[in-house]
Amino acid sequence: MSTPSFPPNLKPCRPSQPPPWTEQAQANHFITVCQEMAQEGRGAKLAIEHQTDGAFLGTCNIFNWNHTNRNAKLGYSLTTPAWGQGFCTEACRALLHWAFRMLMIQAKSTGSK
Repeated sequence: MSTPSFPPNLKPCRPSQPPPWTEQAQANHFITVCQEMAQEGRGAKLAIEHQTDGAFLGTCNIFNWNHTNRNAKLGYSLTTPAWGQGFCTEACRALLHWAFRMLMIQAKSTGSK
């Protein structure tokens, strides 16, 4: 499986998000961490793509999933041109809907400090 190339204009919207990657190894590590997080049941990080052309717009994620307390945190990161167009709202709403239904999460908090 080939590793996707991320656009250089990916900028974090929250301090907990990774900075834009300048090397392939950084992207490979990021993908490995995302796969481990999902396999271990700690969360899920998903790509946000434009519906019409499939362009990569950013990510949204559920992390720090606490099975006992049934809560998790929500994070996101978008490319600068995607800001203010509702893409993140739509993606996070869909991810939260899934998390409440499938993970039975009762409470959430954002990753911001």
